[in-house]
Amino acid sequence: MYDPAIARWHTMDNKAEKYYPTSPYTYALNNPILFLDPDGNDVKVSTTTNQETGRNVVTFTVTMSVRNSNKYISNDVINERAQGVASQIEKSFSGYDSKTNTEFNTVVVLDQNETDFVLDFVSDVEGASSIFTTGKVDEIGNTTENRMQVEIDAPLDGNPNQTEAETSKTGAHEYGHTLSLQHGGTEGSVLSSSTEKNLMNQNQSSTNVNNAQLNKAQTTVEKNQQAEIDKANNDKYSKNHY
Repeated sequence: MYDPAIARWHTMDNKAEKYYPTSPYTYALNNPILFLDPDGNDVKVSTTTNQETGRNVVTFTVTMSVRNSNKYISNDVINERAQGVASQIEKSFSGYDSKTNTEFNTVVVLDQNETDFVLDFVSDVEGASSIFTTGKVDEIGNTTENRMQVEIDAPLDGNPNQTEAETSKTGAHEYGHTLSLQHGGTEGSVLSSSTEKNLMNQNQSSTNVNNAQLNKAQTTVEKNQQAEIDKANNDKYSKNHY
């Protein structure tokens, strides 16, 4: 249904309700230089070249919805905390790798129409292995369907014990797990140890990630995107040959 000659869909985008500011017939938010939309669904990651700087530019576009599973905290407070998490993700998962001349940028879109990728604020983390666990994801490395739990202590007065900075960092940390990033010292981690100051290390004050983590994140997202494309093609083939 896509005509590359005019960079438009012949029918409405099946995800049009998630991008109200843009015409439902445009491709990649009407910006095919910056964004890539390989399967007609969500804009996720694209790689371009900045003609002025000569840098490779990798842009992650993350669409997530916000859920309030904490009956003691108002939706207004939850929405404020969600904005903080989104801002922290954009800050933490952006940077420049001089070795590969690559600039990484992240854009977070909070959209309640998203049902598969969810930021959930809870009073207690489900299935936590420790009473000190403040966040958790359903599946490491899944950027397509996941639930990121962020705990907010819920006293009866409705005022969270955690500061905005604490919940923002926890949310960004859990988002890192959806990109397959691990704690330092664990199998598959690109960090030297659990004592390295880094967003993905527990009990560390840093909100930064390093270039190796950004490159690993890119690999994870591209792998998941390709898997979605392959699945869509297989489903199409199966229907056509039923």
